[in-house]
Amino acid sequence: MSFSWDDFLDLAIELTENETMKSNEEARLRSSISRAYYSVFCKSRNYLIKQERKNPPRNSNVHSFVINSYKKDPDIIKREIGHNLHRLRNYRNKADYNNKKIYDLNNIAQISLFLAEKIIINLKNIYH
Repeated sequence: MSFSWDDFLDLAIELTENETMKSNEEARLRSSISRAYYSVFCKSRNYLIKQERKNPPRNSNVHSFVINSYKKDPDIIKREIGHNLHRLRNYRNKADYNNKKIYDLNNIAQISLFLAEKIIINLKNIYH
């Protein structure tokens, strides 16, 4: 049985909403942003492989490949997926690599969850 990438989004929601966790709030929110991105990135990648028969590279270029495949598609919904993936990736990079405190982190986490859920809806609309 394969891993369900939806579980990463469920975790991202828990990390954002559960203020009673003992972990540091900034660490929780940064992790939420990261998991939200990876949830929909992997789902989007897998749809490209299964539904469109595309073969993404097996290295760090896979992120750009997936995002650009959607952004450059003639279908408006696929382009929206690509743009939202791009925004999410930027948030994820900021959350994962920025050493400095990120202000408005709770807002970025909420936006990330919204974008991830929008991507999932769009994926279902075009591939089902």
